Amino acid sequence: MGGRSTVYSVRYRAADVLTAALLAVLCLAAALPAFAGGRQGPAVLGIAAVSPVTDPAEVSFQHGVRVAVAVFNSLGGLMGQPIRTVLIPLGSSPLEARHAARQLVHTPPLGIIGPSASTQALAMAEVLDRARIPTITPSASHPLVIRGRPYIFRICNGDTANANAMARFITRHLGLSRVAVITNISSDYSISMSESFVDEAIRQGGEVVWRGQYLDRQQDFSVIIHQLLRLKPECVFLPDFMRSSGLFMQQAAGMGLKTVFAGGDAWDATLPRYAAAAAENAYYMAQWIPEEPAGAAKNHHDRCRGHITPMRAFCKAPWLLARTHALRYLGRDFAGSLEALGYDAACVLLAAARRAGSCDPRAVREALAQTYWHGLTGPLHFDADGAPPPGPVHILQLRNGSARPVQTVTLSPREAQ
Repeated sequence: MGGRSTVYSVRYRAADVLTAALLAVLCLAAALPAFAGGRQGPAVLGIAAVSPVTDPAEVSFQHGVRVAVAVFNSLGGLMGQPIRTVLIPLGSSPLEARHAARQLVHTPPLGIIGPSASTQALAMAEVLDRARIPTITPSASHPLVIRGRPYIFRICNGDTANANAMARFITRHLGLSRVAVITNISSDYSISMSESFVDEAIRQGGEVVWRGQYLDRQQDFSVIIHQLLRLKPECVFLPDFMRSSGLFMQQAAGMGLKTVFAGGDAWDATLPRYAAAAAENAYYMAQWIPEEPAGAAKNHHDRCRGHITPMRAFCKAPWLLARTHALRYLGRDFAGSLEALGYDAACVLLAAARRAGSCDPRAVREALAQTYWHGLTGPLHFDADGAPPPGPVHILQLRNGSARPVQTVTLSPREAQ
């Protein structure tokens, strides 16, 4: 159902390139119609999911992309052609991400999904937007990824919405007022989340007792932890990816720090792999959880009629098709937020291409701008900046090695800015 898998190599000059995966959905160029100006159709038709394969948590949305491809192939593919999956090695640094974007411009896809991280997305977005390649990121939440770039879209909530939701949860629900914020200043994501969290925590009456900083790949956090031991914050907000966050939390626990740890949407239920026992009782956020009410699809067929695609089976039961193909392809249901975001990103792009009925990226971009889709993560349409309406922010707590939902925070568009 998902088509054949092909691997293309991209070579870099940097000696320490971290391998990443670029997932693209394609049809053969010979099968594609020409553009209006005589330009031939793109060699790659579809979606690219970019994320380091060195961390399983960061590549999980590729599973969602592949399930979406299987669903669309079961519904006839695109323009009568099956959709195919291409894997392209990609470096993980901003320089390597920009280089990969330039390589994609030489053989332009109809559209790209990814990358997953804001730092890489910021490096690629400028190149891809200038080349007019429609791009959807499922999880790069930094506001500048899409701002002022008409060919770049985002599926996930932005950093402001996520950070505001966590700040409200900590100050209102937990009643913790004295917080410290520890930022990875090598990460655009961590910086953006920290700034928004600090602003909202103060608005909610909280006190930010200290703001600590560290660098990417830092191994020793003892100086920061000594300061936290002195200040005794009730909560430490640590917006970073799980490898660095887990190492920090383990060292803090080993030095005797007693506090509540909270992170962002870059954490998931696998945090104990990195933080061990220090992950116990920590909080993080997700845009989708498997426990969401089944009634969310009510009236979906009526709402999508005339807005999306004539694929009636898809409109009538999008969740049923998604989960049926997930069981076939993955051997299980969707496991977490990133898989659901990847699935929705792929569906939105493929549905736009199907509606456009053309390989012209301009036509696909216009179809994306007019999207109305109700996917796994909720209603999806885009504002002038390519951002979706703010979705619910689920706060989860890690207890006994598993995550349990604690509260869902819903923000208005104004509150999410």
